[in-house]
Amino acid sequence: VLWIWVKFVGYNEIWIKLPFLISGLLSVIVVYRFCLQFFHKNTAVLSAVFVSLSFIFLLYSSYARMYAPGVLFSILLLEQSYHILFTKQNLNKHLILYAIYTLLCAYNHHMSCFFAFTLSILTFLYLPYTHKLKFLLTCFIISLLYLPTLFVTLHQLSIGGIGASAGGWLSEPRINELYYFVITLFGTGKIGLMIFIFILLITLHSIFQLNPISKKQIFLFWFFIINYSFIHFYSVFRNPILQNSVLLFSGIALIIFLCSFTSH
Repeated sequence: VLWIWVKFVGYNEIWIKLPFLISGLLSVIVVYRFCLQFFHKNTAVLSAVFVSLSFIFLLYSSYARMYAPGVLFSILLLEQSYHILFTKQNLNKHLILYAIYTLLCAYNHHMSCFFAFTLSILTFLYLPYTHKLKFLLTCFIISLLYLPTLFVTLHQLSIGGIGASAGGWLSEPRINELYYFVITLFGTGKIGLMIFIFILLITLHSIFQLNPISKKQIFLFWFFIINYSFIHFYSVFRNPILQNSVLLFSGIALIIFLCSFTSH
């Protein structure tokens, strides 16, 4: 896409970065819309604030790389998953959109592809039996459409990793790597830690008040934990890939999950 884009606009830095900046701006709008549909206005506003002002999102929205579009595609895909699971209206329409956004995630980046893969498994497990067959058929069609590019993915994976043991630069993740990602996700340094503690206190207060945790919230929690755990352990036992950039996609689920407790 970028190769085609520069054929029309040239190599001016502003024009090259423009689609990625637009992706970052659209992510704010889409995450607000998603939270407003499935949670509460408080959740929508707070989630949009973090996606628009958090340093890590601002940083990667200014890069002409696959991270900002990946975040946008991931939110759009998550939105369709929630329509399929929780609204159960216009199922065929949402399955088609689910297929489109899954393919966009898959073509975009290996980790946004993994985001889509994890989300599809969890969505299938959540689905009632009456809808499982249609969803499986959708996933089969997605796999067929992705098949022509599979050899590219396999070739890229065969080249080797970026871990220090493979001659790269990335070291193995620390035990408390999740902590550092979270405080970066909610800000930077002490500010990120303070904001995270504030959000965590709201979450704990809601839980201790015995406010019921909905299936929509639990889905986000499990999705992030499964996604993060696989990346972390793969980085420990196979080859380091864990960086803030590859966690941006599933990080959206963590932001929405924690912000969802402000609706109680």
